[in-house]
Amino acid sequence: MALFNEEVREEICKIVNDCDENYSNRLQLDLGDDENSITQKIAERITAKVFEYFLSIEEGIKIALYSQKNPIGLEQEAGTDAIVIIYDHDCLIGKVCLFEAKRDRKEWDKKIPGKNVSRFSSQLGRQKKYHDIGCLVWEQFYNGSGISSVRSSEYSTCILYEDAKQHNAPHPNDTVWTDKDMDQVTTYAKVNKRNFRMGELIKKACECTYGDQKTFDEILQILVDSPDIKDVLLIDRAPKDYRNRLIRVLTNSQYREYEALKESQLKASQARRKRKP
Repeated sequence: MALFNEEVREEICKIVNDCDENYSNRLQLDLGDDENSITQKIAERITAKVFEYFLSIEEGIKIALYSQKNPIGLEQEAGTDAIVIIYDHDCLIGKVCLFEAKRDRKEWDKKIPGKNVSRFSSQLGRQKKYHDIGCLVWEQFYNGSGISSVRSSEYSTCILYEDAKQHNAPHPNDTVWTDKDMDQVTTYAKVNKRNFRMGELIKKACECTYGDQKTFDEILQILVDSPDIKDVLLIDRAPKDYRNRLIRVLTNSQYREYEALKESQLKASQARRKRKP
């Protein structure tokens, strides 16, 4: 059973892809942002655009971005930068998606100081438990530098965890990944028709093509068990009491709603009201 209806899924996919492509085009200018900054800026833009679009239609779709600051140098237990929670109360199911973001640049992977382990290989090793419990996990490369002829310079290249983990396996290990490694993994994904854009993966999660269906309580438990993921993007159609329970768990995990979005959301709301006859 799919989450939301086809029109909603298509629109979310389009918005996410447009936001990702917009920022990838900005990366052509080499803005110098790191992966965390890029992830948050894309998530901010997605949140504002989804909020603005669904404000005018009776679909009950809501979106919010939550973030927490982790101590510098802390290795995130999940091995990912962001988590996308999707829930549809009409069918009582949801999905949990996690991704690790990398900027396409030279020497993007290194050994962890004091350990004979590659940072990316360590992240792949930690992602395993989330993949094994049915979360959709992928690796996302923010392109724009033109380093690779295999990956797109117009939008992010997303590689499923199950494809990335096969390369240089088993994980974790001391092999430092290079652009050549990612090109090989991307080529494998393309041959097997498993290379996707960010919006396509979120749409496929909603269609239940990838990732296991989760109950509301299962989603809450994953959030409780994963308090160290920096950004949480929540897309849902749920009654107020359900949403409040999600927000309480996020708040208890030291997340806070990203305040910079409130002004843009308010302006979008006011603009919509003015345009109504």
